[in-house]
Amino acid sequence: MQTILYVYVDESGQDTEGQLFIVSVVIALSDPDALGASLERIEKATGKQRKWHKTPERIGINYLQQAKQLKAQAVVYVETHRTVRDYFVNTASTIASALRMHGVSGKRAYIKFDALPRTKEYVLLSLLRKQGAPAWKASGVNDEKEPLIRLADAVCGLVRGATLGRAGMQAALSECVKSGFVIEMGQ
Repeated sequence: MQTILYVYVDESGQDTEGQLFIVSVVIALSDPDALGASLERIEKATGKQRKWHKTPERIGINYLQQAKQLKAQAVVYVETHRTVRDYFVNTASTIASALRMHGVSGKRAYIKFDALPRTKEYVLLSLLRKQGAPAWKASGVNDEKEPLIRLADAVCGLVRGATLGRAGMQAALSECVKSGFVIEMGQ
């Protein structure tokens, strides 16, 4: 029997017209419901808002410093793309690469993607399967209701801030990478 791997995806940067496009892929290594409950407790304890861009920097960094303690329960792959136009294809490529790097032999991936329209679910599955990813199911979810999507959003925001030269975010990203909680792809 194949194991289901729960994967949560968010992206950031369409507002930059493709100059800086970041995709974050969270892979749950344990029960995603228990992991989500832990992340919600961390959000509440730190005061993190549901949207990264509404969260003050110090609170967001504190949230991620606490979230990285859950590295036995989740890993976050992140890739930064520059000068891209086809966001959807680049997102699918990042997901497929993350799954390959993670090693998903004998597993089926259930992809939960922030605000993925229903009409794009099968398109995403097709793109992933063409790249050899064991995509089994894809669905759009609302980040307001899904703490693992909010984690993916936070990592996108952290990487974006670090890339734009914000020293506190650069240091926090470095710590997350050193701990093994965040894996930067294509670096």
